[in-house]
Amino acid sequence: MSNKNNKSSANLATTTAILACLCLCTLAVTHAEPIPVRGASLPSSSSATSALVAMFPSLEGLAADIGRVVDMHKLTSSLRGLKASNGAGKCVGCTLVASLAVEKALLLGEGVRDDIQELCGFVKNTTLHNACEVIDALLGSVIDSFATPKQSPDAICRNAGMCTNPQCVLFPSWPPKYIIPSLAQQPQSVSVSMSPVASVQSWSSMGTADAEELMTPEFRQLLEIREQRGKSLGDDTPGDFWDAFKQLLKFLAGGISANAKTVFEQHLPMNSDDVDHDRYSNSSSLRGYSWRGRDCNLEDATVHPGRLWSDETGDVDINCNGIVGVDKTSGQTYEEMFCGKSEPRGVIILGDSAAAHFHIPPAIFNASELDKNVLLDALFEIENEMDWPQCSWSTGFETSTNCPPSKLPIKSIYQRMRERNRCNHRDYQNIGVNGARTASMADNVMYSMSRNQTRDNPALVFFALIGNDVCNGHPGLSHMTTVADFEKNVLAALEYLDTQLPNGSHVVFVPLADGQILYDTLQNATHPLGTGYPAFYDYLACTGNTPCWGWMNTNATWRELTTQRARNLSAVYPKIMAEHKYEHFDMIAVPDGWTNEALQKWVQSGGNPIDFIEPVDGFHPSTTANMVISEMVWEWLEQNHPEALGPVNPFNAEIEKMFGDQGGH
Repeated sequence: MSNKNNKSSANLATTTAILACLCLCTLAVTHAEPIPVRGASLPSSSSATSALVAMFPSLEGLAADIGRVVDMHKLTSSLRGLKASNGAGKCVGCTLVASLAVEKALLLGEGVRDDIQELCGFVKNTTLHNACEVIDALLGSVIDSFATPKQSPDAICRNAGMCTNPQCVLFPSWPPKYIIPSLAQQPQSVSVSMSPVASVQSWSSMGTADAEELMTPEFRQLLEIREQRGKSLGDDTPGDFWDAFKQLLKFLAGGISANAKTVFEQHLPMNSDDVDHDRYSNSSSLRGYSWRGRDCNLEDATVHPGRLWSDETGDVDINCNGIVGVDKTSGQTYEEMFCGKSEPRGVIILGDSAAAHFHIPPAIFNASELDKNVLLDALFEIENEMDWPQCSWSTGFETSTNCPPSKLPIKSIYQRMRERNRCNHRDYQNIGVNGARTASMADNVMYSMSRNQTRDNPALVFFALIGNDVCNGHPGLSHMTTVADFEKNVLAALEYLDTQLPNGSHVVFVPLADGQILYDTLQNATHPLGTGYPAFYDYLACTGNTPCWGWMNTNATWRELTTQRARNLSAVYPKIMAEHKYEHFDMIAVPDGWTNEALQKWVQSGGNPIDFIEPVDGFHPSTTANMVISEMVWEWLEQNHPEALGPVNPFNAEIEKMFGDQGGH
């Protein structure tokens, strides 16, 4: 399954769903005590504050469930920061929603509510429909509080009582630069009305509900029409949405609590998608084959990508690489003939959100592009935790048309390894987790890797935790990982890997990034919201929601101190290599300073440095940057450690001729 995010109509993915998550998560993390029920509906004259107060008791169970899922999900460091910000979560949520709603009203004379109301009409299940109406009412109450289009979202949310710190300002100037004055018009007053929500139940109580019952006939018909239209146009996006929607329903029907723990805490496919529990599935999202190779037999745990060949009959594609059968002339199996002496190996990355390629489509935060098509891509993106491992520098396999926009074609380390030896087909694992640092890697994350020391092929493993050991939302250096703890955590991970990786594996350390390039590159650029990046960074820091206080900081001294700590931590890798040896793998370290080298490589090729950084968060490497990193790391390994890549398979052309795309991905 692929997900087309670069088409003008479908590229608006995630707006409504993200707004929904934002509003509900804000309620979840800021609701401290139960408030007496004040009635089942909200009058149209309710202010933003009274509307929120009235909704709290009705949403208590739902918000609590969503809050638990988000906490395990670790969607972003910013969302996690909401819990400790003493009301800042309400402020951030209000400001973002208000900015989108006001800007859209200024631009088009219509609001986000139009899109949400139409989407809510397709939802049959009472719980989900009522949640839709709550979001609709929240937006309506905020819109009702507008005094004038000249009033900024910061002012609106302060007047509504949602923001209390006047020093936290997202929009120093208003309106945003991209709003054309001639299009601006007075926003229409929107009355707030909603069905009773006092009966909203907890999502986790849905149990084993029939997924089909969650859809109205109209919604089912719409999906069928879109799917047929997509097939006739050669466009698989509607089909992808349908698959993603079914995955979401399966997730809900199986019970949020159980599935959330498996997917978002253990970082494994859902049990219903991984019947044999070999940690591989044939579903794309929810830690499926976007993250690790597609399983070709869901009922046999001995059959999975990366399996060491052992089938002498040739009848079973035991490693899911698409090479199966027997040569009638020689009597040899094709696997033995083409792959037996080729030294196949997989690609595994143990990392953070940068390793997983975290990406939020900029259209979410640009009111001029906001419309009801948002939900079409949102399901897939949320199910993949807003990560795009299928387009990442290490394990990407998709084409450029199915990935976030990039100035370069998608060509990952895995794709290069597959091109070098087609016997490596489907042997990839992306164990990247948003917010991961060396402590969480050693305590939890690494255990989701799937490799059997005796039954699987060796692997090229990238240990790439490039930011979170120095990045967090706390001012100063005290919450950064110390050098001693960093070394302890890495050694614990290596000791575990030595019990899992087959002989002949290689572990490649990727040093921490130099995050000073963030401010240096974006200081004069405009965020998709319409404000400047310095104001965006300061606003996140002021509200306690920044993912990286040290680097996303307008103070040059703190940026430099953060980089110095990162260098000190990265120096641990050569020290470990000099003092420790392991039985089943050797160790390689990419030279420190690779971040600046990659950016310089891009600029020297004529690229714009702004294209190197994700525009929405102003923090992660973009898809373009991912491809530059892939090329740079590959070239460095080719020149300095070709043994880690394995030999070129002389039978590649014959494999392609006989087996084509080998079953695809």
